Amino acid sequence: MSVNIAMSVNRLVKIFSKFVLSIPLLANPLFSKPLLAITSFVKSLIKPLAVLTLLTMLTPLITSCEKAQPLNIAYHSWIGYQFPFLSDQTSDDSMLHYRQTADSAESMQLLKSKQVDAAYLTLDEVLRMQDQGVDLTVVLIADISAGADIVLGQSNITNAQEIKNKTIGYEANALGEFMLYHFLKKYQLTKSDVNLVNIDVKNSISAFKNKQIDIVISYYPIAQQLIKLNAVTLFDSQEIPDTIVDVLAIRNQISDQKHHQILDAVKKHFNGVNYLNINYEDGKYQLASLLDTNAQEIDYSLSHLILPSEQANYRLLNDKAAIKKVLTELTQQMKATGLIHNLSNKKPIFTDEFIQ
Repeated sequence: MSVNIAMSVNRLVKIFSKFVLSIPLLANPLFSKPLLAITSFVKSLIKPLAVLTLLTMLTPLITSCEKAQPLNIAYHSWIGYQFPFLSDQTSDDSMLHYRQTADSAESMQLLKSKQVDAAYLTLDEVLRMQDQGVDLTVVLIADISAGADIVLGQSNITNAQEIKNKTIGYEANALGEFMLYHFLKKYQLTKSDVNLVNIDVKNSISAFKNKQIDIVISYYPIAQQLIKLNAVTLFDSQEIPDTIVDVLAIRNQISDQKHHQILDAVKKHFNGVNYLNINYEDGKYQLASLLDTNAQEIDYSLSHLILPSEQANYRLLNDKAAIKKVLTELTQQMKATGLIHNLSNKKPIFTDEFIQ
């Protein structure tokens, strides 16, 4: 409509010019030249006005097209990352693309190569990404490990002397290295005091059963199967509270471009948490199906996890002093283990902007 107005004004200017020249008195150059100069000036404004108006009209359409791009989220098989898939979801899945990965290393690689916009990761993994130059923003805290990550040993291993020279099986990723560091620190040992074997956590069950490994770094629900083999607990994440934290992190560059999609992803996660709280029995069976395990092992897993609600997330993400303390301690520990090298003062951003 605004473009039509501009065109109408243009026609009126032309008519006015003809009218000026049709009047004998005004046709005199003394009068006509100033009047025609004014009309020429007005005409010069019409074209930019029309273009500006057109751009104004197209901006919502352009913005709409940008918002139409889906949010791509990587996740792997961990109980704290399954909540978007529980029943009673209301978000529009067409704008949220979840990509399941083999492990956190694959999720991190996809983030680094910009093949995904966001990923469920542990906080130490977020720091590793930051160390590699990938700037991330934490938009929700999915869970806090309170014993869910565990070190188990054969039944005859109970003290530091019996741990020495034993074979430890673990996944040599960020979390595995982190748990190994704290386990050895507890018993005042170093890596040179033990034999290390990089093994997939699922394959660790048969290796432990056949005594190919003496000690294993694991997590629930898989740890429960090891406990059934008479494994004894040597260390767990209860001894390092508020340290192993799972989060949803997004690449900083997409926070404005995909604002609504991020809101939906966060809401979808909490819809799942709320569903579990209200419909626990059904929720745990759904989780068991998603993780290819049984409901009893889901019970064990959840009993060793803290699942912060929306309100709790709001408080946690706003507690700048607590965040700074956790990041400082975590950074120091990771530097000591060689997990990070170049991390400057620039830390990941924590925001409650997407908590509704």
